[in-house]
Amino acid sequence: DMITSIVTDPFLFGKISANHALSDIYASLAKPLSSLMILQLPKSSNNIHSEDLKQIQEGAKLVLNENSCVLSGGHTMIGEDENPVIGFSIVGKIFKKSPNQIKNKDVVILTEKLGTGIIFAGVNSNTISSKYIKNVTNQLERGNIKLGKIINQIKPLEATDITGYGLGNHLINLIDRNKHIKGITILKDKIKLFEGVLECLQKNVNSSFYEQNFSYGKNKILFKNCDLINRIFFDPQTVGGIAFIISQNSYLKVKKILEKNKIIFSKIGYVDNSHSHLRVI
Repeated sequence: DMITSIVTDPFLFGKISANHALSDIYASLAKPLSSLMILQLPKSSNNIHSEDLKQIQEGAKLVLNENSCVLSGGHTMIGEDENPVIGFSIVGKIFKKSPNQIKNKDVVILTEKLGTGIIFAGVNSNTISSKYIKNVTNQLERGNIKLGKIINQIKPLEATDITGYGLGNHLINLIDRNKHIKGITILKDKIKLFEGVLECLQKNVNSSFYEQNFSYGKNKILFKNCDLINRIFFDPQTVGGIAFIISQNSYLKVKKILEKNKIIFSKIGYVDNSHSHLRVI
């Protein structure tokens, strides 16, 4: 996975980009083993390039080492972009999957909060206070490592990380790729949002990829009511949470594991084979 810098601190950006890429491994229900980094830096002096590379690499290694993932090499280049771009190719080993099949009324869990894209857009446009960035950057730094370390205990039946395409489009893709899922119903009032998201929505703030995400998913999601909050389904996330499906009878056990490990989560919906859409009520 690759992202363009959304922060000015290269050490922090290294941590965020590593967390962003690791989420793909967790969503694949796997344990990360090793990684390669590709880094594109903007034009500058050799001294600045060397220092930025050092800071970015140290930040990334801190996160990767925390999850026993070896940074085994990589490549750097100079590009035309104003901000650095970092990508990671991560190799992981898939855990033994649950033999159970997804059934009607199985539970959809979402970890962490939504709204990273809209919060950054609101702060960068001076529409909302910069105080709202703190909680977002805490999640970006923290990543999904805690969940990654216990994913084998939970044994989800299906999972997806919520990143650039937004919650709605990632759930649509999850439905499309699993033959045992006809439809999913989401209870939007159960979704946890960052403080400041509602203020952004009321002031008509959208992140840069909102329109693209909306165009892709607008005809594939059935919204029961036309509310401002519906727009959060198309908000692109950086180091977003993981959405996963578990059986109904395992919910209390999984809830206990998540709470014990102090992972933010909410039960946002269920598999609903009475329709063939992503339905939001």
